[in-house]
Amino acid sequence: MIDICLTFFTAFVKDGCKWENNLKMIFLNYVSGFFFFDIISTLPCLIYGQDSIMYWLKLTRFVHAPDVYASIVNFFKTLLKRLGIEKSDKATFIF
Repeated sequence: MIDICLTFFTAFVKDGCKWENNLKMIFLNYVSGFFFFDIISTLPCLIYGQDSIMYWLKLTRFVHAPDVYASIVNFFKTLLKRLGIEKSDKATFIF
């Protein structure tokens, strides 16, 4: 529930380059995006408990996975670019 509340006040990237921090726009962006999935994955467990048959609805949280993956990829691309390592260097990395 805390995550849902905080997301109403968290800025988001608009048009790929500008951070939007207008509360009305943040609200509209969240409600038109992941709000439904977050409510579906959270409320049944709060109402019926974690031992209920509704626990499988928590799987809807995986809808966030592509955004998390994109953020991680962007982080490492930026890091490698700042270190001076370009994609054309054909370097092999083992993580």
